[in-house]
Amino acid sequence: MKNLINQLVKTPWQYLLFFSSIFAIVGDYYAKVWSETPKNSLFVVALLGYSISGVFFIPILREKGLVLASIIWILVNSLGFIIIGLVLFKEQLTLLQGIGLVFGLIALILLSF
Repeated sequence: MKNLINQLVKTPWQYLLFFSSIFAIVGDYYAKVWSETPKNSLFVVALLGYSISGVFFIPILREKGLVLASIIWILVNSLGFIIIGLVLFKEQLTLLQGIGLVFGLIALILLSF
């Protein structure tokens, strides 16, 4: 375990963010599939995705701090969640929700600088 932590700490934060985001998005995908077809295996895969995401996210805190790391993570993951919800699962937003989504993304972008 110590070797894994040492390796993660040496990894550039951008790579950690990429892998953390991928696993969070995978977790969300399987959580959504589970919500439509409740199977224990889907639930477990979603939890694994979320857990592995955390393994890659925690070392980012050393370099970026909690606020900045979280804002960047939320921004990257929000884009993935939006794509999954709107494109893969054909979810719909009202006009007001769409406007809120755009303003939310703009806010996250501004907070990340």
